Amino acid sequence: MAETSGVLALAVRAYLDGGALTGMRELVMVTEGPGYWMAETSGALALAVRAYLDGGALTPIEIAVLRSYFEQWIAAPGFTGPEVARLRASAPQLNSRRAVAEWVRQAAEAGIDPL
Repeated sequence: MAETSGVLALAVRAYLDGGALTGMRELVMVTEGPGYWMAETSGALALAVRAYLDGGALTPIEIAVLRSYFEQWIAAPGFTGPEVARLRASAPQLNSRRAVAEWVRQAAEAGIDPL
């Protein structure tokens, strides 16, 4: 299990530099398989998930952290089928609260609950 640290620092740096936040791909997980958000060790993901679940506006950094999490989650080899292929293709494009909510809804309809 490889650990990569600094996801929040990377997001902040990219945001402050005016760069796209789409390059974020790795979160620090302490588990095998798709890393569940509660197992991420930096704390950035827990804050982003809580902000999403609370229903308020999401910052660009929170969206980037959620996007990165959903990308690694849906990339797990145990998920298969046409819905999974669509979720894998759409995860990198998540750029708003509305897009995140729609992705989570579609994942739930496919029987996949990343939250």
